[in-house]
Amino acid sequence: MDRKVELPSGGYAVLRDPLTVTNKERKPIVAQMDAAQRNPDQIVTNFDLTEQLVVLMVKEWTHPFPLPSQSRDSLDEIPTLDYDRLCISVQEKESRIFLDVTEKPDPKDQNGSRPNSGNSGMDSSTTTSAHASISLPRSVSIA
Repeated sequence: MDRKVELPSGGYAVLRDPLTVTNKERKPIVAQMDAAQRNPDQIVTNFDLTEQLVVLMVKEWTHPFPLPSQSRDSLDEIPTLDYDRLCISVQEKESRIFLDVTEKPDPKDQNGSRPNSGNSGMDSSTTTSAHASISLPRSVSIA
């Protein structure tokens, strides 16, 4: 569901429902995150990634500037506290856009060991279930 975010300047922005984000829209952000992990010399900040999410997620706002998806430069024209509120708001929604790829223990396996599944020929102790969140660290806070 879309979400209305009240901005400190008195206006508002409407953020898209994260479930409407397509893989095509998400890929550039994931590619940048992946490139940063593979090449530590590449400088990609949380700020850059968060701003990309703002561009992706803001679908309506009361500012007299084009939407960020039409002109990213619009984000430089809005009050800083509005910008910070948008960053925080999209970070709250990002867990619904990115999957958690960290491995977690199988909840069915309470004692840390796995029963052998029989004649599969596979070592069942190496099987894990993976749930899916790539999480962008929080980089902005509003007092």
